[in-house]
Amino acid sequence: MHNLYDLIGIGIGPFNMSLAALLEKTSGQKSLFLEKTPHFVWHPGMLMKNSKLQVHYLKDLVTLADPTNPYSFLMFLSEHKRLYKFLNQKTSVISRLEFNHYLQWVSKKLSNLKFGIDVSSVSFEKDSFFIKTNCGVYQSHHLVLGTGRAPHIPDCLKFLKSETLFHSSEYLQKTKPLKGKSVAIIGGGQSGAEILHDILNKENDLPAEILIASKRLNFQPMDDSCFTNEFFTPSYAKLFYHLDEKTRHELLKQQLLASDGISQDLADEIYRRIYELKYILNSPISINFFFNHRLTHARPYHEKYRLQFQNRNDGKSQYFDADHVILCTGYRYKIPKFLEPILNKIEFMKENKPGFWEVRGYHIRGDIYKEERYS
Repeated sequence: MHNLYDLIGIGIGPFNMSLAALLEKTSGQKSLFLEKTPHFVWHPGMLMKNSKLQVHYLKDLVTLADPTNPYSFLMFLSEHKRLYKFLNQKTSVISRLEFNHYLQWVSKKLSNLKFGIDVSSVSFEKDSFFIKTNCGVYQSHHLVLGTGRAPHIPDCLKFLKSETLFHSSEYLQKTKPLKGKSVAIIGGGQSGAEILHDILNKENDLPAEILIASKRLNFQPMDDSCFTNEFFTPSYAKLFYHLDEKTRHELLKQQLLASDGISQDLADEIYRRIYELKYILNSPISINFFFNHRLTHARPYHEKYRLQFQNRNDGKSQYFDADHVILCTGYRYKIPKFLEPILNKIEFMKENKPGFWEVRGYHIRGDIYKEERYS
């Protein structure tokens, strides 16, 4: 007889860790969360010293759902004896580094997390899921997937991936000295803006030329207004859930900048830094913006990469030769291989649109599948 759980989660990221923290206080519910990595990791390639969260620190793992939960960010500050010092900063936004410290603190405290567990297959019999792993088989009445999304590489660049052409998720691990080089940043979302900001502030390692290319019209700021934040309240979530699929899909497109824009402060800092480099420091660096452009082709060219872009207004092409290419092209959801034994039991939404997958009454959280090749 396998050890039976009420709920098992596969993957330990912020979402499943939030659920784990909330469930640990709930009596009568036996839960377990499995993760293949040996310890908690949260976007290590993007933990730059100047990068900030885009949301208020009270939007942590537990506070808005359970303000008394012992795994809140405020409890983390209190335990580390820096609550007053933190408040004296007079800020509502914290660094990614500090939030990562908080997440690691929670991961070491929760008893329902197991690391180093690699799931090989999931089957479903009668009323239970059977999760086969490198450490045995687990049985559960409910299954929650928190396996996250994989870095997305545009088709025209997949065969070029190298130490000098890589996804933003590897930025800190793969960035080489850039002084005198040409750098292309593909994608104009938050990751692209953070990497541009980081590169522009490398005082002794500035490249000779930078290109920022994006299908977006500009560095569009995230809409963090009072009424827009109503989209993230329980009452709106309930309303949204009961809408038909077509309406939900249309609303998500209209609400894109509620979560998929750039922090206003970051955009302003980038603008000021470019002004400073050009007019105050007289830096020779060349900074080019290809907004509203689509990447159409790429190839090796004299020890560089020749990138071809198409203007979405007039269809004309422009070229850029780069020594380094950083792909801030987002992430895509991929169906985990371990689900293959139960794929015939999963009812998929049409065209992978936002929604839920349903397995005989048990809900497996799906994700938004974007068709764009890069932001």
